[in-house]
Amino acid sequence: MALTLAAVRASNAQYTPSFRPVVVVFGGTSGVGAALVRAFATHVPPHTGAHIVVVGRSKNAADALIAGLPHNSTSRYDFLRVDALLVHDLRVFIREQLFGALGLKKINYLVLSQGELNVDSAARTSEGFQPTISLMVYGRARAALDLAPLLQAAAAAGEDARIMSIGAPSTGGPIDLDDVGLQKAGMRAMRGAMITYTDIYVASLAERFPDLAVMHVSPGSVPT
Repeated sequence: MALTLAAVRASNAQYTPSFRPVVVVFGGTSGVGAALVRAFATHVPPHTGAHIVVVGRSKNAADALIAGLPHNSTSRYDFLRVDALLVHDLRVFIREQLFGALGLKKINYLVLSQGELNVDSAARTSEGFQPTISLMVYGRARAALDLAPLLQAAAAAGEDARIMSIGAPSTGGPIDLDDVGLQKAGMRAMRGAMITYTDIYVASLAERFPDLAVMHVSPGSVPT
């Protein structure tokens, strides 16, 4: 059942965690990702604050976003730049920046919103993946797996530990078992398979990490 705007606002107003949440948003410089950053920063109580990590490609967009967020002594906002097109580069970034430079000890909310629309079904990254699939399926699933220990640390402390992938749940298409790697699929079939693959890896993560809440959600379309 869809929530009314009034119900959503009431729920946001009641958000009163007993802990200081750590929020990591991939694709956080625009669209749904940026909206979620604003929502967390706005609704988290000032006495707890939040540590929000915005991950994306545009420093200018991140600077403008962070400048408009509420600022208080308990909140911290970081921007980390990464081009997550290659899964290898994404894994290096996670290891060196999130575990390394920032030294994160936990993550309460991991938002996976990175992506772009590349309509060339024949395009391939140096790793052999179609760029949109690489960003929105392989990259998101890999990020969730690599960062799962930080979410489990939050869960072990009795805090919220949630993974959210932004997409279009339950609207996907069939999987061609003779082309699981989507090497021959056109864009229509590729889009349908991409959504189905997301449903599958989200369900798999939920089964693999029962102490985490894992979801695939569709907040609607945005201009970006």
